[in-house]
Amino acid sequence: MWSFVKKKENLFLKLLLLLYAVMLYMSISVGISYVMMVFSVLVLFLVPTYRLLDRTCTFLILFSLSFALILLAREPSIKIPLYIIAPVAFYVFGRHVTEKLSYKGMVEFIILTILVFALNTYIITLFDVQEVGLVNPYRRMGEFESADSALAATLFGLNVSLGFVGLPAFFIKPPIKIRLYYLLLLSFALSLLTVVHLINRTGIVVFLMCSLILLFYSSNRQAARVIVVIAVLTIIIMSFIPSVHSFFKDVGEAYSAREELDDVGVGTLGGRLDRWVDAFQRIFTNPFGWNEINNYYKYVHNMWLDIARRAGIIPFIFMVVASFVGTKKTLRLYRYKSNSLIALLIGLLAAMFTSALVEPVMDGFELYFYLMCMVWGIAAQYYSSIINNRY
Repeated sequence: MWSFVKKKENLFLKLLLLLYAVMLYMSISVGISYVMMVFSVLVLFLVPTYRLLDRTCTFLILFSLSFALILLAREPSIKIPLYIIAPVAFYVFGRHVTEKLSYKGMVEFIILTILVFALNTYIITLFDVQEVGLVNPYRRMGEFESADSALAATLFGLNVSLGFVGLPAFFIKPPIKIRLYYLLLLSFALSLLTVVHLINRTGIVVFLMCSLILLFYSSNRQAARVIVVIAVLTIIIMSFIPSVHSFFKDVGEAYSAREELDDVGVGTLGGRLDRWVDAFQRIFTNPFGWNEINNYYKYVHNMWLDIARRAGIIPFIFMVVASFVGTKKTLRLYRYKSNSLIALLIGLLAAMFTSALVEPVMDGFELYFYLMCMVWGIAAQYYSSIINNRY
């Protein structure tokens, strides 16, 4: 990627990449919506969008228009223009970057995306661990000290969830030497520290899902052996080294205490199952959404159902179709084994889908959804490049 930066051409793309990096670092900061808006507008002006439109992009446009127009009638917001252009802009940006960068450049681009996206949270976590200890029972940090603890922990959990791709993807080595590859391990370690610090259960599930999917993808006995060895060593360390055993015991007790405090457990998916069943039924009885109902849950804790709650069945259907088509294109890459770039894409999609299934992404952290659109764009363009023998 550095070799691309040093070239004199592609100045517009370099500008977009710089703004993209700033946006990632500001992902949990006040004013991020304005940065996303500027980035999206520049993408649509500077990138030849018409060449990169496809079925996924079409359904994203239909979703954006229907979602924004219904919200405009029901709950007007300054974010309406962002809802209209951001999904397609991020998708097109993903395709454009993949078209311009080399294989090595794309691997580095994704690694830096994972790290920079969560860098602010990693820094806050390190300072908070130093101040309050390994486990933070209040589940709030930094400028979110006065926020609702569940919302704060959800925001931070989503912010670091992409880092869980790091460990399983690290064992699927690229065909060329990439020094930045070791940043995957750093991202994983800091993501794990963050979710443990905030007693976040979703992060553990995301890590297990990424590991399982990439283990099946790798078809690499060496990678499987490495993961098994790590698991065995972890059990041995937990069992026989007193200080480490005490550490895991304290963490386990913190998670158990949260289960008792919330009065909901794994069997009900943290209380989400009842919300999902109720929301799915309301899609048909409230076809234009039911966000105005008094005393209803603030969030359904599912990206697709939360879209239906806010704007009804039409954008819900378009989003479901866009998700299916975008994921289908990504899964076409699955047959190309032991490819580090494909491993990162599949791992990111696994992390994003797992998180989106159980968290209010569009309400609490819409940049996360836009990055999902970008991953779909990268996967679509990379598959096209493979077919055309570019890579």
